Amino acid sequence: EYQRLFEIPVSEWTNLRDIQNRYKQRYDIWSTLDRWQEKKHKWGTSPLDTLDVEVMRDEVNEFFKTAFTLHKDTKDDVTEYLLDCVKEEKQYMPVIIDLGNKNLKREHWAKIFAGMQKP
Repeated sequence: EYQRLFEIPVSEWTNLRDIQNRYKQRYDIWSTLDRWQEKKHKWGTSPLDTLDVEVMRDEVNEFFKTAFTLHKDTKDDVTEYLLDCVKEEKQYMPVIIDLGNKNLKREHWAKIFAGMQKP
């Protein structure tokens, strides 16, 4: 605006736009990785009976979509790491959902532990 006001040639800030886009992309990658690590820590340190495994499944699926898209667009070591972490967690979700079933009673847990040969 000031360039028009002073009647000087208007600069095209294409480099600035490129840098802004690149910054946003890196910000999205690192903030997603940070949120993933926070969720993973919460899930890993909370007793299973306190977690809502259905919400957890939905969050893992959402993280997977985001990580897949970020990796598709960027393809670097960070997005690959994020995608691998989410894939690993995603493969365990059916077991986590089964074990997080609120209808499991003490006798069910006894059978589960007996099957694993744990007291």
